[in-house]
Amino acid sequence: MSSFATKSLTTAATAFAAYSLVSRMQKKKILNADTAFVRNYDVSDFAVARLHLVNNFWLPDPHSPPMVAAPAPPPPFPHLLGPNVMNNNLDTNVSLVDATPVTDYSEDEMDWVGIGPSAVGAVGSVLFHHGYNRKLSLQEAVRRSRGLLQRHREEIGDPGMVVGVSIDGRVVWTEGLGYADFENRVPCHAQTVMRIASIGKAVSMTIIAKLWEEGKLDLDKPIQEYVPDFPFKEFNGKPVTITCRQLVSHLGGIRHYSKIKKPDATTDDTASLLKNEKDIPVKQPVLARYNEFEEKEYYIKEHYKTINESLNIFKDDPLLNEPGEEYLYTTHGWTLLCAVIEAVTKRKITDCLKDLFRDLDMQNTYLDEHEPIVYYRSRNYRRDKSGRLQNAPYVDNSYKWAGGGLLSTVTDLLKFAHVLIYSFQWKEGLPVGYLKPATLQNMWTLVDKTKKNQYAEGGYGMGWCVVPEKRFGAWCFRQPHVAYHTGGAIGASSVLTIIPRERKDEEGHEAPPRGIAVTLIANLERAALYRKSVEVAQLFDQVDVSSL
Repeated sequence: MSSFATKSLTTAATAFAAYSLVSRMQKKKILNADTAFVRNYDVSDFAVARLHLVNNFWLPDPHSPPMVAAPAPPPPFPHLLGPNVMNNNLDTNVSLVDATPVTDYSEDEMDWVGIGPSAVGAVGSVLFHHGYNRKLSLQEAVRRSRGLLQRHREEIGDPGMVVGVSIDGRVVWTEGLGYADFENRVPCHAQTVMRIASIGKAVSMTIIAKLWEEGKLDLDKPIQEYVPDFPFKEFNGKPVTITCRQLVSHLGGIRHYSKIKKPDATTDDTASLLKNEKDIPVKQPVLARYNEFEEKEYYIKEHYKTINESLNIFKDDPLLNEPGEEYLYTTHGWTLLCAVIEAVTKRKITDCLKDLFRDLDMQNTYLDEHEPIVYYRSRNYRRDKSGRLQNAPYVDNSYKWAGGGLLSTVTDLLKFAHVLIYSFQWKEGLPVGYLKPATLQNMWTLVDKTKKNQYAEGGYGMGWCVVPEKRFGAWCFRQPHVAYHTGGAIGASSVLTIIPRERKDEEGHEAPPRGIAVTLIANLERAALYRKSVEVAQLFDQVDVSSL
């Protein structure tokens, strides 16, 4: 065969391979359009693979055949790619010299993905280092975190999720994954508004803390001094006292959505032992896991105009625990705290919450009301018993504004986190924070008797779940101090995780806020987001902040 014929066949084969690859990618896109999950692109998706991996860097392959002129799809989110470590035919809109973005992208396009120019400029070219104390580029932390969250979404069948991450008070990543409206294919983005459920308890704790600091509220007075209509309680025939301090830590004994105590799925084996007629310990049969979302009070559709009306739901029910003696998570306890706030401020709890949103510049946080028009509000979903996706039923959350009746975005939740981290780390010579450091220290300190069992890594503080810092020895695992709150509502799940850390600025001074904040909100029930937020935080804790 002549050299000309050989070259012609080689060219034809290469062109056919490129055409097949493009066709295959188009088919992937068509298939991908009919699913709720956004596909992650990888190197194999590009038109022709001209790279090879050398010491964890993608470098041009000198032995690759020449690029064939074929329509190559643009890479997704090109302004996330950082320096052009891919082949030169990819338009990444990123400068090769200083890794700063070219200004071809509008601010709206930047905001849609959620990485602004300052964050894009910080993206480094190193993929990762091996060994202890390795540093990641922001690009790599985003890539790994996105993959981690996509896998979790695929496991649970989540229609849509929004993620937000900040490092030392600077938002470095926000992004929507999947759909805010599954039926109409409306994608999630950084400004998607979703139910944040029990994160509302942490938000409302800020109001209580402010009143406590100002001396307007005594956390240790009997609750009846502020809400005289709430009846005095007894436990095992003895009069008991309920205080605000107990309520903010779920130690008041007031029930949750069930009128009886439910078995705790985390009970250790020793508590599940019974004795038979021969006095030999035997294990009791395993009960089905308790599903809180089967409780009828989750599905209240009646609108409550006042907090006093909401108190009627539970105020005459007996206590399930002796106050101050045992942890029992309760949303109704926070409805009682709403009544306390109204009594102290002489204003409606809804007005107090709106004032807080204004003071903290949380412009996209709202009461969860059905009637008002809320731009970018997500739909809510759940899975039926067979696992099929369906719309969540309508509910009215006016009976629990502070305990789980708010809507928000990841950007607003990160603003809220920054306010608290700054207040927690404030020192003389800096502008005063919204709360005093001592107040945050109390809020983020583990309260006695709030652990579920002796093996639990954390418990509850005041309005926040808390995992205390713990060190096991040199070169061993170090558990950082974590303050977080999860949320579960009809058709939604959420988490806000804060990991404060010590860091010094260029002049050697500690400049708050210092730490990692991660928030995830999803439009699906029981999405189990806390551990994923910690895994994301661990990745971003490795980012080299010197370039941010």
